[in-house]
Amino acid sequence: MRLGAGNEVFDALPAHVVQRTGGHLREVYVVERGGRLVEELGPLSRAALRAALAASGVAPAEGQRAEVCLAAPALVARLARVLRRGYVLAFDYGALDWAAFVAARPRGTLRTFAGHAPGGDPLARPGEIDVTYHVDFGALVRAAQAAGLAVAGVTTQRAFLTRLGWRAYLAALPGVAPATAYEANAYALRYLVREDGLGGFLVLGLAAGGAPPTLSGFRGAAEPQADLLARARAGTLPVPLLTPDHAPLLAARRPAALDFGELWADLTPAGDADEPAR
Repeated sequence: MRLGAGNEVFDALPAHVVQRTGGHLREVYVVERGGRLVEELGPLSRAALRAALAASGVAPAEGQRAEVCLAAPALVARLARVLRRGYVLAFDYGALDWAAFVAARPRGTLRTFAGHAPGGDPLARPGEIDVTYHVDFGALVRAAQAAGLAVAGVTTQRAFLTRLGWRAYLAALPGVAPATAYEANAYALRYLVREDGLGGFLVLGLAAGGAPPTLSGFRGAAEPQADLLARARAGTLPVPLLTPDHAPLLAARRPAALDFGELWADLTPAGDADEPAR
């Protein structure tokens, strides 16, 4: 039995940007003009773009933009071919109901980041900034089902980690983390489930080869299991700790230090972080 997990993989895949102009769907191309990269509207490069929009129920209004990632369903299909038996977990920002999500964002979901801060014009510094967009989780689910994968569930990262007992790991921290590192580790753990941050990301679970699609992160009690809490109190629960390779999230609470608030607010949908955006 194999388990594969990917964090922000699908948002890094190339996507097409379309826009309705003059009543027609057009694609946004990048061209060079006078030594600068600029946008230019043109005909759709692939008929599959129109089909993908229709499958997601997206009908852009006049002047509205939307991203279409044809590579994401293709990657899911490839996973189905290579994974004989096991599970895949995908963590990313996006929505299950792509039509409603896109309708609320007339300029699309494409964003840029540089050094954990908004990166500005996506064409100004090619190769120097991160260009990303939200993920159509509904398209991933449809691709998985078409490829013969079972969908274990789609939920928020907060709900997923709560069912896996993150509070038990928090309770076990005092026994494993040095006193000088406790605050930073506790803050990092809570950061993973913040409703206005990473907790609003979505988690998709897929099962292949007859593996039971009953992962506990998607079903069961919404609170840590009694056995985990008992192990935490007994000091026998293994707890991963921060390393120098992790971002110093605690610094975000200090003046003139890291501040991810604007970034997470831009990436996570409003609403109840215990349920995926629909």
